[in-house]
Amino acid sequence: MKRFWIGSQDWKHTLFVHYRIPIELLRPHVPDELTIEEYDGSAWIGIVSFEASENKIRLASGISVVPSFLELNVRTYVNYEGERGVYFLTMDANSLTAVKGARWLTSLPYYEAIMNIRTSENGCDFTSIRKGKEKDSAVFTVSAASKNAVYPAIQYPLTEFLMERYALFTTIKGELYKGPIEHGVWQVKDADIEVFNNSLFEFINGFTPEEPVVHLAETQCTGFYPFEAVQKNQPTE
Repeated sequence: MKRFWIGSQDWKHTLFVHYRIPIELLRPHVPDELTIEEYDGSAWIGIVSFEASENKIRLASGISVVPSFLELNVRTYVNYEGERGVYFLTMDANSLTAVKGARWLTSLPYYEAIMNIRTSENGCDFTSIRKGKEKDSAVFTVSAASKNAVYPAIQYPLTEFLMERYALFTTIKGELYKGPIEHGVWQVKDADIEVFNNSLFEFINGFTPEEPVVHLAETQCTGFYPFEAVQKNQPTE
């Protein structure tokens, strides 16, 4: 059961870019305790970019404590004992405060990056270049434009599978933890995309992305709850 919320933020100008991926390529990068979920015969890997604003902490009386920043994450879709969630493979942000805070509190795989977004009524242009000598190749530059009206993600099985997730999983000191999250139903538009540069998947040997499934989303308020240690099943004799 979820306890009191500890933080919240608004996600604005959210872009979802999803690719099919063979499950065997993904398996080495996901904890063994988690089942990688498949839809329509394959696993899926997603790139999600957005502007995080109204970054609030409950202990700070619910006031915004971190200025707006841009974020980009690479994630896949997992299940633990019947509970669906997401597992983050990499996460980037252009706020050093957010990166250090998240790494310290949650051990999530955050990196600092140089980012820029340019928005319009119909879409956005987004660029991310990860900092650090070992991570210079992690670049993502795209232009996306909507191509239809807004609809709720739960209207179609695929968008519900990809977006209606209310837990994230991570490992902290070798133990599996769950972070409950809360948000309304995603309101999305199908979109066209031009990918100028995408080297975010270079850590996955043998993966060649094909045509993505792309969505743009309306602003979403997301609440975060304390991480909970996941109780592993005890072996039976």
